Amino acid sequence: MNRMEFDILILNLLENGLSDQELRQLQDILVSSPEHLERYCEFVKNYAAVQAKIDSGLTIVPKGAGDSRSLDMSLWKALSEQERQAETVEIRPAAQTPELVMGVREKRRQLRLPRRISRISLYTAILGWVAMFLVIGYVIRYPRQVTLPTATLIESVAARWQDHAFEGKAGTRLYNTDVPRQLAAGLVKIRMDSGVEVLIQGPAEFRAEDTNQFYMTYGKISSTVPEGAEGFVVRTPAATVVDYGTEFGMLVDKTGRTEAHVFKGQVELRCGSDPIRHGGGQRLLGGLAGVVTADQRLDGTLRRAETAMFIRDVSEVNGSMLDGRQLNLADIVGGGNGFGSGKVLGGIDPQTGDFRAELDAALTRNQAASHRFVATPDFAFIDSIFIPGYDGQPAQVSTTGLVCDAFTRTSGLIWGYPFNGACHEGVGVPRHQLMLDGITPDEATGAALTLHSNVGITFDLDSIRRSLPAVVPVRLRARAGVSQTTTRFTDYDACVVFWILVDGKVRQSQPMRVSDGSFEIDVALDSTSRFVSLAATETDRGNAHNWALFLNPRLELDVSE
Repeated sequence: MNRMEFDILILNLLENGLSDQELRQLQDILVSSPEHLERYCEFVKNYAAVQAKIDSGLTIVPKGAGDSRSLDMSLWKALSEQERQAETVEIRPAAQTPELVMGVREKRRQLRLPRRISRISLYTAILGWVAMFLVIGYVIRYPRQVTLPTATLIESVAARWQDHAFEGKAGTRLYNTDVPRQLAAGLVKIRMDSGVEVLIQGPAEFRAEDTNQFYMTYGKISSTVPEGAEGFVVRTPAATVVDYGTEFGMLVDKTGRTEAHVFKGQVELRCGSDPIRHGGGQRLLGGLAGVVTADQRLDGTLRRAETAMFIRDVSEVNGSMLDGRQLNLADIVGGGNGFGSGKVLGGIDPQTGDFRAELDAALTRNQAASHRFVATPDFAFIDSIFIPGYDGQPAQVSTTGLVCDAFTRTSGLIWGYPFNGACHEGVGVPRHQLMLDGITPDEATGAALTLHSNVGITFDLDSIRRSLPAVVPVRLRARAGVSQTTTRFTDYDACVVFWILVDGKVRQSQPMRVSDGSFEIDVALDSTSRFVSLAATETDRGNAHNWALFLNPRLELDVSE
């Protein structure tokens, strides 16, 4: 950039203002070139001096001076003429001083003698200081950030990035000046240079700000902080979590609402995105959770940490379920998060609502249900379990009191418990894999839900939305029917009625015999839908061999970009 272009840039700064791009250009020039910095200070001083004269009524621009070159020459000529015609200030001659060494007082008196000072020189000195402070202020406001490495992406599972140009492979270094990374789906493991390891589950947007500081715009993160890395900070638009040596997880939705769940150790949850200047905080110990609202206020209510909402180790997940487009309900029944972390044969005790890990022999025979409805606090995404048609009365299907009166009266007998997987065992029937449409679900993946009549399960869509920021459940889908393996043990063509409820209202109801094969479940959901219930009931022929099976029961998800 030549001198004239540089002068015009400064003049625009002083009179018209500059765009952000022009400000950055000027900053780069001033930082990199001492000559330009000196010219900048000189120009600002002269500009201020001229402006002072203009304000006093002096005309310095001759008529016809229309371009910047003539303006530049005219400016200097006018300043020279003004200096020549400036009023002279009389300086009295100093008294004759002795040739011997003068005392301190005599020296001070001489230093105070009046001197001839031009007004423009005075203005120039003052404006020189002003210019210096302008430069300092500009550099403070628009600092040049040094690019430094902060973390390394060490592992990914089914990761899909919003920015297709960003490969995000193992070994990719992350820097403090990176743009925020958007993980559309999948899972990535990042090791901060401080040693902290974090797992990010998509969809999420994040940035590794420093070697021991992370920023989450939205998404889900779990962190393991080793000894020596205490003080790890995670900032969000509304809150800050400061670690004190622990394992914890965080949920951040697109409004900035932040949840902190402590698995062990302790953290401090603070209001506001500044870890130093904040609006109050809450110390959370292991097993507890806290919330900061989108408007940066502490909720104040202590909650139980919901560990099932988080993936804490890459080995917990099934990569085929991490495409970000569906949530597996069978996995959730197995105590998982819907992405493959559930336990095969894990399920819900219909009598207590507690988690069960094994199909005990005592459960492999029919028994009378003792409760018509039980809440399920052990499950993050399941609201309750209920016995439809228990006594001919409307069945309660949610903890909010929703009821359904569509079920006919049943015997109230139940077998086992609803679980993740597809098998059966009973009196005279050895344990074996169930089959539907010739398909035997893979026991390793548990992509099926066994739901013997007469039992129903209610899933909480609000908890699912809260756990997966930027994700919207839009459909419930599955195939369902009675296992074909019943024909190995009986000639009876067992029949089950399958029910799909949304907020207590019947959306699908289908009686199915073994000989009917399977049918498709496809139910649309909207943003107001709160609860989805799956249930199976006996017909008037009783519940013998009612081996009801849901193949790949799932919520289809829409990821809002």
